[in-house]
Amino acid sequence: MSLTSCKGCGILCSPGPRCYSCQRRWDAQYDANRPERHKFYATWAWRQLAREVVRGATRCTWCLKPTTKLVADHVIPLEQRPDLALDRSNVVPACTGCNTKRGRNARLPDLEPVRVAS
Repeated sequence: MSLTSCKGCGILCSPGPRCYSCQRRWDAQYDANRPERHKFYATWAWRQLAREVVRGATRCTWCLKPTTKLVADHVIPLEQRPDLALDRSNVVPACTGCNTKRGRNARLPDLEPVRVAS
């Protein structure tokens, strides 16, 4: 394992770009600047629903690539319809790539979900 210089203080650290204390400060600053609606993703109700959605899923809803590294993704984004935040029919399993592409920062058109007959 190789050591690298911390991006925060410059001391040698491993693994990652920051030492433990600089990473904690960076995480705190990042979390403080996130929009208020992101606190929803730390709630017990969301975590339970997300676990339920990805449990047993083997493919991304959007690209159909087989993977076990799936996340819960809102079909209609949270900022557009906060009332559907915990609606099971509005949450599907997605790979990280598709979830990121569909995120509000990407501003890409929504992909239509593809249903596979089991």
